[in-house]
Amino acid sequence: MKVGEGNFAAKEAGAAIVALAILAPFSLAIGEIYVDPSDSGFGSRDFPRLIAVTGIGLCLLLLARAALTLRAGEGSPVRDLRSEVRRLGGPLVIALAAGLYIWAITLFQYALPTLAIMMFLIRYFGGRGVARTVVVPVFAVALYYLVFFVLLGVFEEPGTIIAYDTYSIARDLRQLIGLH
Repeated sequence: MKVGEGNFAAKEAGAAIVALAILAPFSLAIGEIYVDPSDSGFGSRDFPRLIAVTGIGLCLLLLARAALTLRAGEGSPVRDLRSEVRRLGGPLVIALAAGLYIWAITLFQYALPTLAIMMFLIRYFGGRGVARTVVVPVFAVALYYLVFFVLLGVFEEPGTIIAYDTYSIARDLRQLIGLH
């Protein structure tokens, strides 16, 4: 093992563990996604399932590679991993933001929490300016809405504080372009 490989492998292991901790709850919630009875073929649960399975598989491969690298080295894998856990402040902020985002979606549906988290993440990672902080998230939310709700037919539960009817709007757009 070259100098610094053990430290890098510990970082990879830490990143894989954080990603698995985020993917696990998403994977368990896929069964709760509404499936339109008239949709045939690639349904609203299939895309999230594909992403979850791919993500978990890649995380497990990353963990296995990191474990092999750490095992081949002279240093203690536990000590290397502990030092990296101390450096996970940033990823923990991101994981906390992701948890709050999921909770906010149950309260306010998709659009408002998505705008808020995108603006926060852009600022958190150093983005400045109105175009980057406001315009890009608004455009992205509109694009995601079009892709997931209209084209893929994924529909959301109403929020407990704010509820709006995305199903009717998306259904009308799906019919307009011949998807329904």
